[in-house]
Amino acid sequence: MRYPSERCQRSKQQALVLLLVRQLTDAQFRRADHRASQGLWQEVAALEIDPDRITALLYSGIDPEDREALRAEDEAWQGRQPQPQPQPQPQRRGWTLQRLHLGRPGRPKTALTPA
Repeated sequence: MRYPSERCQRSKQQALVLLLVRQLTDAQFRRADHRASQGLWQEVAALEIDPDRITALLYSGIDPEDREALRAEDEAWQGRQPQPQPQPQPQRRGWTLQRLHLGRPGRPKTALTPA
């Protein structure tokens, strides 16, 4: 895991989320511009951002111009989301001495050196 890169990616995505929230607030609530609003929601989908994340910020009651309050609310929302469970790694298959000579069921166990 490359921590600085991952943190940078999260920071960039959060900046996009905050920008989209401000733009959606303007398009949906201030101007009632259906076409602009639809375009912004399509952008949310294209960027694979959780729409619930955007909706939570839109309806949080926080002034969309208060970037720090929005950032804090977004981080709180992310903290409430369940963390994805790591997938178990499949068993490694390969040829080892143990598998070839000792670990295979049904085969007689033989010594590695002749008697």
